[in-house]
Formats: sequence, C-alpha cells, structure tokens
Amino acid sequence: MSFLHRLSPRGLQVRNARGSSIVFGAAMIALTMGLSALVVDAGFLYREKTRLQQTCDAAALAGARQLPDAGDAQDEAEGIAAENGFTQGVEGVVVTTLINPDGHSPGRMQVEITAPQETIFARLLGVTSTSVKAEATAVVMTPLEMTPPVNSVNNSFALMGPAGPEIGTASRVWEGGFPLC
Repeated sequence: MSFLHRLSPRGLQVRNARGSSIVFGAAMIALTMGLSALVVDAGFLYREKTRLQQTCDAAALAGARQLPDAGDAQDEAEGIAAENGFTQGVEGVVVTTLINPDGHSPGRMQVEITAPQETIFARLLGVTSTSVKAEATAVVMTPLEMTPPVNSVNNSFALMGPAGPEIGTASRVWEGGFPLC
C-alpha cells in the first residue's frame, strides 16, 4: 500500500510540497521587509519635501515684502532659507531667487530650493541619495485706491432695489430689497 501511495498523484504532491511553505514564508517576510524599508525612505523624503516647501514659502513671502528693491529682496529670501537650514552652496543645497520670473509682474518673487537627501534603506538597492525640490512664488500688489460709497456733496447713495440700482438718501431704510414707506 505504501508503494501505491507513492505512485498516486496525491502522494506525489504531498511528498514534493514538504518544505515549500518555509521557502514561501521566507520570501514573503523578505518582500514585506523590503517594502517596509522603502516606505520608511519615502516617509523621510516626504518630511524633507514638506520642510523644504515651508522654507520656500517663508523665503518668498519675506523677499516679496522687500520689493521693489531687488537686492534686499534676494538677501532676505536667502537669509530666511539659511535660517531654516538651507544655505546656498552648503552640502549641495541650491537656492534660486527670481524677481519677476514671467516678465509681466514686477511685484512677483519666486524662490526655488533644491537639496540632496540621503536614503536609509534604499541603499540596499543602490540608491544612496536623491534630490528634493520645492518652489514658491509670492506676489506683492499695490493696494487699490478706496473711494467712499457716499457722495460727500448731497449724502446720497446707490442701492440695488427690486427694479435695479436706485438712488436714495441716508434717511431711507431698506429691508429685504424693498423700501419701507
């Protein structure tokens, strides 16, 4: 009977499958650990990108406040970037400041920072570092001249009534778009 058991397809499957679960389990553990390592690296890169974006935002806003003086604006933006750990030329960091980058908006300042970020677990795959980049643009606009809505000569004003704009006086009271009589 044992001889027939060995010849049966079911007996051959059981006999050949011994130890395959250990190999399969080891492969799944290795795959899970590899993916976990890449997730850790991606998390570190995402954190660095967020820190870089916040620094770009702050530098662009600070530099734009100094416009139209281009020299002061660039110095202020680079100073804010340096205060946050991104100094031009140190450890491969590149800080680029552009004033009026599109040529149409003189009150526009763009800051771009590129910094290298070393990886932790991706080194096992041959990736030792990667470049992280962020960009921000701030616009400074001159305020519009505000004119009072009340005519100083006769103290009259325009309101939107049910039939369109109407001229009224300060003594008229409107409720729900209709004049009270």
